Amino acid sequence: MKAFSKIAAVLLLLVAVAVAQETRPDEQTRVYQEGGRWSRQITGSMPAAKNLRVKVDSGSVRVEGGSQQNIGYSISNHSSASSEEKARREFEAYKISVYLRGDTAWVVGEWQGGRPRRSSSEFVINVPRNIELVKVATEGGDLVATGVAGRVETESGGGSIRLDDIGGVISAETGGGSIDVGTVGGELTLRTGGGSIKVPDLTTLPAPVLAVVRDVYGTATSDLFLVAAPIAFLAVLAVAFIKEKPLSTLTGDERRAREAAASPSDGSR
Repeated sequence: MKAFSKIAAVLLLLVAVAVAQETRPDEQTRVYQEGGRWSRQITGSMPAAKNLRVKVDSGSVRVEGGSQQNIGYSISNHSSASSEEKARREFEAYKISVYLRGDTAWVVGEWQGGRPRRSSSEFVINVPRNIELVKVATEGGDLVATGVAGRVETESGGGSIRLDDIGGVISAETGGGSIDVGTVGGELTLRTGGGSIKVPDLTTLPAPVLAVVRDVYGTATSDLFLVAAPIAFLAVLAVAFIKEKPLSTLTGDERRAREAAASPSDGSR
């Protein structure tokens, strides 16, 4: 009996600690119809945190730093369903979770089942400018982060990424979209599977960042030469072994006349 009481006490303590570590903000939700489509809007705020983590299955994400002391958010989901009932079912299938755990604020969007084809989402999050880390990942959608003094890490499955007025180190990766970087104060790590990369005027970068950018470009140029040189050599060899064939000097009319003379006439068949 005493052993059971001790186990129960430990379980209650663990539950109390878990509740203390995770705080969920007060928020408001409304569903409305506008422009022929249904929308769900979730708004709320929570106390400031050292870090922000955003992880969503789909939708664009925008993080803006400012002078406010808390973290505010506005999340919009859109559906082209034929009725409010169907739209609400789609909204409920995209589970949105916002909570504060330890020193990290979390915004999570997870599809419970398949994603409807004609749906979209936008996440707009306002944070204190002095936040230390903003880490955002979406499997499909554009990402924007501005006005953040700390480190920013972004990842998109295929959308474009725009970063500006970032004071810390930047890491941005997209499966196929473009990356556009404005004013920065730290090192850059940028990767895209097929889009363009635009960086600020190198003369405006801080000296440590400029050194990193120059090193990246120098390394990329040397690697490109090492890959291109063997390919160029093989191309020259292939051209050298191609059998020469003189080009025809006949005009189109002359060629057709020669072909007509060479072919048997209808009367000789």
